[in-house]
Amino acid sequence: MFAEELASRGFVVVSIDHTHESPEVEFPDGRLVTLEVPSDPDAFVRKALAVRVADVKFVVDSLTDWLPSDVRVDLNRVGMFGASMGGSAAAVAMASDARIRAGVNLDGNLTYPDGSLLPVAESGLDRPFLLIGKDGPTDTGPGWRAFRANTPGWNRHLTLLGAEHASFTDAQALLPQLNLPADRLTSYLGTLRPAEALRTRHAYTIAFFDHTLRGHPTTLFDGPSPAYPAMGFA
Repeated sequence: MFAEELASRGFVVVSIDHTHESPEVEFPDGRLVTLEVPSDPDAFVRKALAVRVADVKFVVDSLTDWLPSDVRVDLNRVGMFGASMGGSAAAVAMASDARIRAGVNLDGNLTYPDGSLLPVAESGLDRPFLLIGKDGPTDTGPGWRAFRANTPGWNRHLTLLGAEHASFTDAQALLPQLNLPADRLTSYLGTLRPAEALRTRHAYTIAFFDHTLRGHPTTLFDGPSPAYPAMGFA
């Protein structure tokens, strides 16, 4: 849903399904590659992040070849966002590819499953990066604190109040339609109304990319806004 929102505002949006992580990926020759269930979570995350970064570089390298001739893309103004491991990958990809000028991590860890820091959390970034996390107890804390302490570039840590981890995915729009028991729905999505979660998350992420990639002024990141009471500042 957020990809559609960005596209409606004039951004060229590309989404990536990473082979061996997605349930199914079909190649042009008809081959179907399915999900690999990890036996070692730490090794899986390390490999998955490396593969994701390679995929991102390949996509950025190939954009001008894939797009129609009448679609112009400025590869000096590339942004990247992702939820969960996708948010982790956004930070890792930015650290290895200077073409990515701005990034957003939606509740993704900057530590490995064993608790050690990702290299980007130790080195930080020199370009704008936005962290938006869920409310309440979280395991993102150590990695995010280290990242912010080591990052000389612009950064913010925001909290979507009343949100859970799945609040940063399309489950926010899908699950309320499944007639799930209220307690189960709350365990997935938290107490924040889905419509308000989407409205708030979209507003801040779009304002971030409008500002960092297009130079549009914004005051949303100066402090709490009465227009978006569900967004807290860390």
